[in-house]
Parts: sequence; structure tokens; C-alpha cells
Amino acid sequence: MSKNTVLEPIELFSFCPRCGSKEIEPHEENTAIKCKSCGFIYFFNASGSVIVIVQNDNGELLVTKRAYEPFKGKLDLPGGFIMPGERAEDALVREVKEELNVEACDPEFCFTLANKYPYSGLFVHTIDLVFKAKVRDLSVIKAADDVSEYAFIKPELLKPEDFGMDSVRKAVVDLILNKS
Repeated sequence: MSKNTVLEPIELFSFCPRCGSKEIEPHEENTAIKCKSCGFIYFFNASGSVIVIVQNDNGELLVTKRAYEPFKGKLDLPGGFIMPGERAEDALVREVKEELNVEACDPEFCFTLANKYPYSGLFVHTIDLVFKAKVRDLSVIKAADDVSEYAFIKPELLKPEDFGMDSVRKAVVDLILNKS
């Protein structure tokens, strides 16, 4: 396997994580593995994440540039993984604060998107919850965490191909570029 190979989660298992048996097989259309020895079934469920659409008073979209792989240097939107036990709305506030040092408020749920996020040689299947939100004070904004820089871009200047992740690209197209 090459260094750049990205695998589906099912491809990583050679042994049952419960009993150690090699007698495992794909289960439920390759969304799980089942151990023939002990009957253990392990499902590869999607991880939750948030994508946040923020526009300023001029209708410009707040975009970020990714500081790290995957998609280093590509455009992105604020957001990230929902932690275990965390509500999506709380993840939205936390991620915007971590990445841009601003407080997000008034989240408005828009829709969900399925995504495959390549990370550490593995596809992490995600269900991305897309929200629109406002920001309380833009005067304190600064790039941090996994964001190298940010900008507000007029919708007519946005190019979908500049965004790294498929789900982020689709959110921008559906909510910003296809707006009537």
C-alpha cells in the first residue's frame, strides 16, 4: 500500500476487535464487519460535522483557507467535527471560535450532506450539517487553529473548484451561487 492510499474503514480490519479472531467478513453491504467466531458486529457509522455559512452585511461569504492537509491551501468554510456528546449547534459555536476567534450566534439549520473526508490514510464518512449563522463582532476576527487565512468574497467572485471538500463546494453552490 502506498503512502498516499486512502482506504475505506472496512479495509483496515484483519481481526475481530473483540475476540481477535481472523474469522471476520463484510456485513450489511460493507458498512460493517461481522466476526464468525464470536458474532460481534462493528458498524462503520458516519461522523457528524458542521459547515457554517457566514455572510457580512454586504452579502459577502466568509471563507477560510486550509492550513493543513487534507486540502491544504484550498478554500473552506468554518466548521468541523461534532464531539461525542456535543450538540451540533454547540459544535458550530466552538469551531467558529477556534478557527476565527469570533462568536457565532443565531444558527439556522439548512440541510445535510454526505461526505468522505480523507484523513490519516482513511476515508472518514461524515454527515455534514449545514447551518447559516451570524457573527457578533467581526473586529476581533483572526485566523487560528487549522485556518491559515480568511476573506470575505462577493458571491459573483466565488469559484466552486477553489473549495477542497465536495460537501463544502455543494453547500456554497446550493446556498450562495444558486440563490435566486
